[in-house]
Amino acid sequence: MSRYLIGIDAGATKTLGVLWDKNGQEIKRVVKGFCNFNVDFLKSQKNLEKTIEELLFNLSGKIKIVIGTSGYSYFEDPLAYQTELAKKFQTRVVFKDDGYLALNSIDNPNDLPVVLLISGTGSIVYGKKKNNYYRFGGHGHLLGDQGSAYKLAISAFKEVIYELDNNLLLSSFSKLFLKTVGISTLEEIKQLVYKSEKGEIANFAKIVYGLAESDATAKKLVKQASFDLLEQTKAILRKMAVNGNFILALKGGLMENSKLLKADYLEKLSALNFKYQLSKNNRESVYGALKIGEWL
Repeated sequence: MSRYLIGIDAGATKTLGVLWDKNGQEIKRVVKGFCNFNVDFLKSQKNLEKTIEELLFNLSGKIKIVIGTSGYSYFEDPLAYQTELAKKFQTRVVFKDDGYLALNSIDNPNDLPVVLLISGTGSIVYGKKKNNYYRFGGHGHLLGDQGSAYKLAISAFKEVIYELDNNLLLSSFSKLFLKTVGISTLEEIKQLVYKSEKGEIANFAKIVYGLAESDATAKKLVKQASFDLLEQTKAILRKMAVNGNFILALKGGLMENSKLLKADYLEKLSALNFKYQLSKNNRESVYGALKIGEWL
């Protein structure tokens, strides 16, 4: 009988599903819309289950499914939904949060504590020490997400608003930012920000870190974001009671695409004399399913 493993990284931006054979060779992948049960249960459920259906299509054999989802805290009894999925698809299912999946995608042969910092549309820090899992942040753009692309973009809009509200001459940063966005007035800023989705706003962070190469204001905003990420890192290390060496993994579009953010963050962290090994593993979080699947 053929054996297969399905891994699903059901994230706030997209749902990625991958099918592997028994040797860990990728056979197929499927991408659907977002999956965050705290934001929209029905849409998230639909995107998750459609992903599973497409990966299972015309498949026969022994199959295991490992799912890591955002909005996991929505479930008072996640095991009940795990059981529901197992019955519906007639296979073994593991249903966890997306941080659990991501942490298990990081190589850690010496079983050191692991800190995973994600700075993308939103921001969150995960930790693993032995068999204990931790998290800090990840409360969404209304309650948190400091150091994220969304917050960086909003900080840029606030800079412009301050100048417009006080009838100041627009700085070179504000002029370039507004020109690139394609607006010019306070009313247009409000219309854009309040009518756009979180991901659409976060995309404007690219303008900010692009300008940071030569503009002092943009550089200040990016460095504030790196400071916010550093504070979250310090907080989770306190939670984990880590005093010695640990593995640090950095993920997320903002962290990966802003050279200044990453360099400034690592410089600040090193200045505090933390002993860490920077993970060179850039595998997608969904690959954590391969490690989890070994235990089933």
